[in-house]
Amino acid sequence: MNEILDNIKFNEYAKIQLEQQTERSGNYERKLSHHTKMIEIWKDREQKLREQMSDMEEQK
Repeated sequence: MNEILDNIKFNEYAKIQLEQQTERSGNYERKLSHHTKMIEIWKDREQKLREQMSDMEEQK
């Protein structure tokens, strides 16, 4: 779970940094798109893990 949350934080931070560097980066859109996609992926993984943990807790 910590790895998932760390990856979400990292990609959100990287996205914010790229948004602040709009004028300086020629690959801005592609990089921003990458981080946006990675945030979605890691949030999806977080949700799935939380559901699994909840299911395991209910089975006890």
